[in-house]
Amino acid sequence: MNSSIKISIIVPIYGVEQYIEQCARSLFEQTYDNVELIFVNDGTPDNSLSILRGLLEGEYASQKDKCIIVEQANSGLPAARKAGLARASGDYVLYVDSDDWLELTAAQELAECAQRTGADLVFYRLIKEKKNKSVVRGDKDWTKKGGKMAFIKAMYTGKTYGYLVIKCFKRSIYTDNEIYFPPMGMLEDVYMATQLLYYSKTMYCLDRALYHYRRTNPDSFTRQKRAKKRWGASINLYDLYLHFKDDPEHSPVREVYKRIIYYTAWNAIYFKLPLFEKFPSLIEDVRSIPISRRNLYPLYKQIIVKLYLKLHYGSDIQSV
Repeated sequence: MNSSIKISIIVPIYGVEQYIEQCARSLFEQTYDNVELIFVNDGTPDNSLSILRGLLEGEYASQKDKCIIVEQANSGLPAARKAGLARASGDYVLYVDSDDWLELTAAQELAECAQRTGADLVFYRLIKEKKNKSVVRGDKDWTKKGGKMAFIKAMYTGKTYGYLVIKCFKRSIYTDNEIYFPPMGMLEDVYMATQLLYYSKTMYCLDRALYHYRRTNPDSFTRQKRAKKRWGASINLYDLYLHFKDDPEHSPVREVYKRIIYYTAWNAIYFKLPLFEKFPSLIEDVRSIPISRRNLYPLYKQIIVKLYLKLHYGSDIQSV
């Protein structure tokens, strides 16, 4: 297919020497030519970069002109994606994790869809590659189920996926809006997708499984202890809320900020995390939000949070 649409594929690399070859081959062998491959070396301590460079110096030397390799000290996944985005020049941006891989027709199918629809966002399905089986998963067609705000709410209530790797956005969404990047590496996709969805005017659901998501990597960042995961997730989500705190009702978090506040407070209490100390404004934020099902958080947890604040900080319990 000949198309003027250019797709930038950003691949952060850290600790994936077992998997980088499969990932890289799937990118170098794409059936669509108008792609830009941006590999971000996030200070990987293993041989991942040597393997990648070996492929580019050998059988995939013809792909070198499409490739950019960005070097940085280890800063984590969000910072690596941000560094890759700063070098991107494509019309659309796609992230690929370096222990995963793409269908060889992925870029072609996305470009065809983007050219046909002009959508700000094209989202599609993935294949979860488990130890003994492969399972197709993906977001519902939110163009028919409430639109982007329903899509955002569903990410926070477990009714859809927040994965950025199955969401291909126009690069202009990043450049035309102030998009914040998360400070930590947990729920970082939800943090980003909340903003990107909000600023998208149009979206299209491509009913195709184009991404292979590896679930057998024992070193995957998401395989952490629960308290550590909740610490990172809470910091990220509350940080997102703080960016829009002055007017949350007219912002990307308008449907979910009450949930974010209760979620952060609950994690502080249940997991004994110093989140009230890190975010002094969290106490007053909880006080300002009455208990309600509309907060998108379990009522019993809201009540426990209010009781805790009353006991420790003299807060009144409110409900509607």
